[in-house]
Amino acid sequence: FLERGSIYYCENLKLLSGKSEITIRNKYILILQGGGYFKNSNKVNILLGTKEKTDFDNIYPHDILIKASHNGFLLDTKFNCAEIYIMHKVDVLKSEYKFKLDDNDMDEIGKKIILGLQIV
Repeated sequence: FLERGSIYYCENLKLLSGKSEITIRNKYILILQGGGYFKNSNKVNILLGTKEKTDFDNIYPHDILIKASHNGFLLDTKFNCAEIYIMHKVDVLKSEYKFKLDDNDMDEIGKKIILGLQIV
């Protein structure tokens, strides 16, 4: 089953949008939910990573920038924590697993999600 904080590289990412699918090419994704509780679910919540415009001038309060030297990213990668997407778990499992973010990164991402979705 998937682990929270896992990073995958998807070449033809299919996001679920209502009753249709949107295909996006070549993106890192971050798994937001995982473990035994979600093992029977056929969908998973993710964040999309982008390599574009990752300089500090384009970082919003709800974004998190993971530097290339951290973990296994080849380039600085930004995740917008205000936009959570859904995709089929089977599509994630067909993608290339890269690495898993540590608990400190995931705690920071959790705070950014709360901020970005205005949960408080």
